[in-house]
Amino acid sequence: MSYKPKEVITMIKDYEENVRLYNRLVREQNEDREQIGVQASKFGIESTMPHANTISNPTQKAAERLLIKDGMIERTKKKIDFIDKRSKRIHKNQHIVTIALRTQGFTSAHIGRILD
Repeated sequence: MSYKPKEVITMIKDYEENVRLYNRLVREQNEDREQIGVQASKFGIESTMPHANTISNPTQKAAERLLIKDGMIERTKKKIDFIDKRSKRIHKNQHIVTIALRTQGFTSAHIGRILD
């Protein structure tokens, strides 16, 4: 996928935040899927019927569907990968320092003071 220069600048600026967001979404998605099911005691004919092993949570399921359908996790991962792959092509020391500091969340003004 190709991005416009302004989009790339924004992705570099938001890199650290995108990494945290991606990791949080993936972690939450995995934790939600690993939840242990809780069952209530049933009496009479209901006690002999098969039971589900999970708690029904329509809000969680809707949110997961939206995240997957909307592609937020995938889009965030693509942005992170784009910056990671392109940053390996940088060879000048000043540019390497700039991209490293920028992706760690430092402002351009702060980086300018460091590099004079």
